[in-house]
Amino acid sequence: MQKFDFVIVGAGSAGCVLADQLSASGRHSVLLVEAGGPDNSPYIHMPKGIGRIVGDPKRNLFYQTEPEPGNGGVGEVWLRGKTLGGSSAINGMVYNRGQPADYDHLESLGCPGWGWSEMLPHFKAIENHPLGASAWRGEGGPLGLSLPPADDPLNKIVLSALASLGLRRLEDLNEDHGAGAFGLLPQTIYRGKRMSSAVAFLKPAMRRPNLRVVTGKRADKLLFEGNRVAGLRCVDGTEYRCGREIILSAGALESPGVLMRSGIGDARELQAMGIQPIYHAPQMGCNLIEHRTLTPEYEVSSYRFSQNNRFSGWRLLAGVSAYYAARSGTLSRGSFEIGIFPKVTEGPGRPDSQILLFPYTIDPAKFPLGTGDTPQIAFAGFISRPDSRGSLKLRSSDPMAPPVIRPNYLATEHDRAVAIGTIRYIRKIAGAAPLRDIIVRETSPGPDTKSDEELLAAWSTKGGCGYHTIGTCAMGSNPQSVTDPNLRVRGVEGVRVMDNSVLPHMVSGNTNAPMMAMARRAAALILQGA
Repeated sequence: MQKFDFVIVGAGSAGCVLADQLSASGRHSVLLVEAGGPDNSPYIHMPKGIGRIVGDPKRNLFYQTEPEPGNGGVGEVWLRGKTLGGSSAINGMVYNRGQPADYDHLESLGCPGWGWSEMLPHFKAIENHPLGASAWRGEGGPLGLSLPPADDPLNKIVLSALASLGLRRLEDLNEDHGAGAFGLLPQTIYRGKRMSSAVAFLKPAMRRPNLRVVTGKRADKLLFEGNRVAGLRCVDGTEYRCGREIILSAGALESPGVLMRSGIGDARELQAMGIQPIYHAPQMGCNLIEHRTLTPEYEVSSYRFSQNNRFSGWRLLAGVSAYYAARSGTLSRGSFEIGIFPKVTEGPGRPDSQILLFPYTIDPAKFPLGTGDTPQIAFAGFISRPDSRGSLKLRSSDPMAPPVIRPNYLATEHDRAVAIGTIRYIRKIAGAAPLRDIIVRETSPGPDTKSDEELLAAWSTKGGCGYHTIGTCAMGSNPQSVTDPNLRVRGVEGVRVMDNSVLPHMVSGNTNAPMMAMARRAAALILQGA
C-alpha cells in the first residue's frame, strides 16, 4: 500500500490550493482524494452552463435539511460540488473576499494569525485582477478574475439608481466597504471561462510526479494507531496511508462526519451509534451557520433588461455560437452582475446585508434549467453575518447515510431584523430612478407582503440557503473548540481541517475566495511543521 506524506480529502476550493502548495517544492509526496469525478463536462467551464450543472447528480451531492420554522417547516436541499474543483465548479462564480473586520474578528475570537494583515498578502498572491495590482488586490496570480460589463443596459440603470441612494460606488468591490458600497461584482471568470480552484491551482500542479489525484473515492473515516493518524479509509474499502498529516477539506457538511465516524465527537452520541470514541469533542458539528437568502423578483418593461429569453430557441443557438467563436455573449457571463452592501438596521456598525443583482429569474417549476417566461430581474438578499446557530449530526455510522442538518434560521432578533430590513432596502432600490421607470411590478414576494410578520414569513417559505455553510469544526483557542488556530484537530495527532467548517463566524459575503486564500496560508503552516 502506497504511503504519502500528506493526504488531502476533498478537491474543492481549499483542497486544490493545498495540493498545489504542498507539492510545489517536490520534497513531499501528496495524495488528493476526491469523491466526484473529473471536471470534464463543458458546462462546468462555460459560466452560464451552471444551469446544466446545478442539480446534476454526477456533479453534485444532495443534503436534505430538517423541517424547521425558519425554512417553512418543509426543509430544503443543499447542493455541494462533487467533481474536481468541488463547489467552485458549480457555484455562482462570485469573488467576494469579505471585509478586513471579518478577519480581525477572527483574531479577537482567539484565532491569532488569521487577521487582515496576515490574510491580505495571500489574497493578493492568488489573484489576477483585471484592474491591475494595488494595495488592495493582486495581479499575475493563478486565479483569473473579471468584471461584468458596465455598459450593459440593466447594469447602467441599476448603478445609477444605487448612486441616487447615497452609497459609495467602488471600482473594486473587494476594497474596504465598511461604510456601505456598491459596484460591479468581481467574478471567477477569465477569458470567458469559469476559473474553478481545479483550473487555477490543481491542473498546473498535476504535472508534478509527487502529486497524485484520485477521483471517485468518498472518504469514510480516518485510521489511527493510538491517537496518531495512520491513514484514510474510503467508502469502497480502499485505504491510503499517510506519513505526516491528513488534511480534511471535504467541506462543512462532510469533514465533521468523517471525524465523527473516526471516533472524534460527542462520546455519548458516538457510542449510541456503535462508534468507539477516540476523543470527546462535544462541539463537533455544532456552531453551524448558513446564509439565509430571499430573492425578490421584478417584471421589467423589456427583454433589453432581462436575460430570461436568452436560454431557449434561436437566441440560445446564437449564444452558443458567440460563446464558442469568441468566448463572448450571455453564456460567458456569471450569475450575478452587481453587489450591494448596505446597512439595513438602525444603529452604528458596518453593513449587515448583502444584495446581488440577478439579470434573470429562475422558474421553480423548471429548476434548475429554466428561466421565467416574462422579462424579469431579481435581487438576492443575504443576512451577511447571521448569529443563529444550527448543527450537523450523524444519522448513523453508515457513511452513506445523510447527516441530520438543522440550520436554525432566523432564530435571533438580529437575524430577523436584518431579514426585514433587507427586503425593505431592495424595494428602496427598485423605487429609485431610473430603475423604477423600467419596473412593471414586483412578482415575488409581491407588493401585498408588507408587515414585518409577512416579510419574515416570506423569508421562511420563499427563501433559501446561500450554500455557504460554515462552523461545524470551528477553530479557536478555547479547549472546547474542535480545531486550534493552526487548524489541528484537538485530541489527536496528524489531522487538520481546512475548509469552511473551521470558520467560527461568517465572513461578509461568499466563501469561495476566503477558502482559497486561507488554504494558501494553511499550507504555509503545514510546511513549517514539516
